[in-house]
Amino acid sequence: MAETFALIGGGYATSRAADCLRQEGFQGRIVLISEEQHLPYSRPPLCKKGLLVDMPVKRLVLRHQNFYDDNNIELRLGASVTGIDRRNRIVTIESSEPLQYDKLLIGTGGRPRTLPIQGSDLAGIHVIRTVEDARGLKAALAPGVRLVIIGAGYIGMETAAAARMAGMDVTVIELTGRLMSRVVAPVTSEFFARYHLDHGVKLMPHRSAMAFEGAGRVEAVLLDDGQLVATDVVLVAAGNIPEYRLAADAGLECEGGIVVDDRCRTSDPNIFAAGDCTRHPSVRYGRRIQLESVDNALEQARVAAAGMCGRRVRHAHVPWFWSDQYDLKLQIVGLSDGFDEVIVRGDADKPGFTVWYLKDKEVISMEAVNSPIDFVQAGRWIGGGAKVDAQILADADRHLDEAVLVPAAPPDPLASSTDAMVEASYDRHLAGREA
Repeated sequence: MAETFALIGGGYATSRAADCLRQEGFQGRIVLISEEQHLPYSRPPLCKKGLLVDMPVKRLVLRHQNFYDDNNIELRLGASVTGIDRRNRIVTIESSEPLQYDKLLIGTGGRPRTLPIQGSDLAGIHVIRTVEDARGLKAALAPGVRLVIIGAGYIGMETAAAARMAGMDVTVIELTGRLMSRVVAPVTSEFFARYHLDHGVKLMPHRSAMAFEGAGRVEAVLLDDGQLVATDVVLVAAGNIPEYRLAADAGLECEGGIVVDDRCRTSDPNIFAAGDCTRHPSVRYGRRIQLESVDNALEQARVAAAGMCGRRVRHAHVPWFWSDQYDLKLQIVGLSDGFDEVIVRGDADKPGFTVWYLKDKEVISMEAVNSPIDFVQAGRWIGGGAKVDAQILADADRHLDEAVLVPAAPPDPLASSTDAMVEASYDRHLAGREA
């Protein structure tokens, strides 16, 4: 009797896993279950182009219906999974027949963090996670509209850029002292702050929202210093929370996310997990991490699919991230925790510079602003543990290769690809939607 593999979630991880299962030669039944009514779609454009132009779901989908039909992948859309019976290997689904599985993949992603403060139920307060969220925010925006964004991370600053390009009055409130403080160096934060200020964004660092005020609809944000910021619309961009409640209720090991091993297996050998909802071991950095990253979701999905089919592949991928703001592309590869030296290459007052993080001369992370060539080289170095001469690296007139002291080691043959910048992150079709 043919096996059944069930995939829970409607994003990158499950769509990619379905594809990879067929590439692995799995001939059994694949059932993808998503609580959204749409085919799995790309979310990054929702706070970028999706706020500037009409972007129907059909332009965002990762794979069109014919892909699922041609590969005999069953879709249960608009279906909410209510529980996992691990003993009997059954997934229970609201208003639907339960599904018996042989292997299960959880790819439930994350949910936007909300602010439990007075007035949070007023109309005009938005988050961005789904295409419906983006449509609701876009409908409220128009030239001259006052938009307050709470949170200066990727989503907050990408939305700020899009809103200013559309002629809106934008104020960003940030608890910390700088933009994107969790992910970039101070020099990069300062560059982006100047760029946003030059484009008319009002920045309010070291502030927090204490309450929303208005009569039925938000009219102002009350800050911790007592100041009132008048507004017509609010976007709460305070980060995402990994969605692992389903796994925790099923008794799977969880620790701020679903704990998986380097093959994306959970504490139940018949259940795998991939994407934002996981907490996984980083082979490169020697610790457990949780990432919100399209790239990570795609790589984990590939590893999980191989594991579900009984093939041993390690998730040893070096993570990378990107953000589009105005005509700037920020690209980050690797994780900077534990660095002992930071090198700026190029002029940090204009696009085209890079910031390198070293530990005992070894490159562990890099961030690039409109510098794709250096970004590609950094990925290779980080994946192979290359060591460099900091003085030569800092000299933008010298070729990068001149800085190498210890070349990058060859990749682990059992690992997933570590050269994420060379390989397309899904296929050309998907890469175009991520732009």
